[in-house]
Amino acid sequence: MTNENKSPIAIEQYHRLTMQIDQIADELVQSHKQHIICKEKCCSCCVNLSVFPVEFYAIKEMLEADGVKLPEFDDNATCGCLADSLCVIYKYRPVICRSHGLPIAFLDDLSDPPEMSVSFCEFNFTEINIGTYVFDQDNTLNVDAVNIALHQINQQFIAEHPELKLDEQSRIPIKDLFV
Repeated sequence: MTNENKSPIAIEQYHRLTMQIDQIADELVQSHKQHIICKEKCCSCCVNLSVFPVEFYAIKEMLEADGVKLPEFDDNATCGCLADSLCVIYKYRPVICRSHGLPIAFLDDLSDPPEMSVSFCEFNFTEINIGTYVFDQDNTLNVDAVNIALHQINQQFIAEHPELKLDEQSRIPIKDLFV
């Protein structure tokens, strides 16, 4: 895919989404700072993953624009994007990596009736009584809303790039950035 073929609409929508997530994440870290232990070099949530095509191409475009030369991907590591416990693509990381550790709200449709649930890194919020600590829409990231937005942006990207022969189930391993 050449630069003139890239989707300015979907890629720009993706960048806006990541900026919104980063802003919410910053607010959540400030709101819960006494309960979030995630700091630089904390990589317990990091795993090798695949991403939607819009994420892959947006990240690839940013890496190329910034002239970033990636090291060799370590297939044997829990996440091959790590070097000395630091993410080598941190500035460009996918959406899921931007929410690691934070309290995320999602609809638990396995409960009867379905209800909103909250999840977070097992190392965070260890000094509180989960039964009495109040998680609500003001102090969590609604991951369902994020996933819906990301899915819609990805559909836009796929529609704009029929030459890539992708469908809405397509995923690209993050390690493909390292070739």
